[in-house]
Amino acid sequence: GNDIYGWSNEYNFIIPEEKQEKYHIIAYGDLGIDGGDAAQGTIDRITSEYNRPDFLLHFGDISYARGIGWKWEKFFRMITPVSAYIPYMASIGNHEYDHTTGGNKDPSHAKGTGFHPVWGNYGDDSSGECGVPMRYRFHMPDNGNNIFWYSFDYGLTHIIQMSTEHDYMRGSDQHEWIVKDLESVDRKKTPYIIVTGHRPMYTSEQPYESDFLVAQFIQSALEDVFFKYNVDLGLYGHYHAYERDGPVFHNKNNDKGTVHITVGTAGAGLETGTFGGEGEEWYKANALNWGYLRIIVDKDKISTQFIRNSDGMVADEAEI
Repeated sequence: GNDIYGWSNEYNFIIPEEKQEKYHIIAYGDLGIDGGDAAQGTIDRITSEYNRPDFLLHFGDISYARGIGWKWEKFFRMITPVSAYIPYMASIGNHEYDHTTGGNKDPSHAKGTGFHPVWGNYGDDSSGECGVPMRYRFHMPDNGNNIFWYSFDYGLTHIIQMSTEHDYMRGSDQHEWIVKDLESVDRKKTPYIIVTGHRPMYTSEQPYESDFLVAQFIQSALEDVFFKYNVDLGLYGHYHAYERDGPVFHNKNNDKGTVHITVGTAGAGLETGTFGGEGEEWYKANALNWGYLRIIVDKDKISTQFIRNSDGMVADEAEI
């Protein structure tokens, strides 16, 4: 600020210890601001956590501004009680990136107008943003493709934030980067691997046939890679619901497979569909509540807890 218009509050953050053996992560997708009390409720719950989280993962569908600048400003004002104190690690979703025109402005340098496979439902969900506001409002590790895909280490955990809005099929730049990144992980230093993406690899949410088809193609492109490099946890949004699946590999229970959790429940309107996974052996739990995922990492395990905004209670939990 300045002396004419005034000064902001003072904020502080804690630099993490290099060899932290127990820490606390918050994770969600699909926050937005148009959800009103729902989105604000998520931020309020996080700020009342019994211990300050070490960092936060927000995997796509960030502000839902869709080209309206003041909505971005309103979003940042809302998240300040969290983002002023802990690293707010964001990645891209369909409502920040997907576009059918303006490819020459795309800061990810994707070809043409981006990723539009014939089997996909990738349209113009950013309403022309093309990833530009995200690129210039968030600064993430620059070891991949800027905000669009990157990775970092924290304590015992190696985390990849990928883009399901860019080409992830075999032979693509992103697929090759993911493989190289996983190959480089030192499991003695970071024994756990978490991968986030906006659209889920496993889902039973109904009736969204086009999204289910996309999930199948994500599986075909990346599930064998996840299995080969023993990815412990996959985190996703896109569906405004909570669902926990796995550990699973090729649609069957497998102790060496990945646990997949969809938690697109941070503030956007909840889904009105149903869950069709009860008959699948990999299916574990679901909830239609606003809330977020609390992740506790220590040297023996990863613990996950889905926290309901309405009462702060644990609605589902698991250990990896």
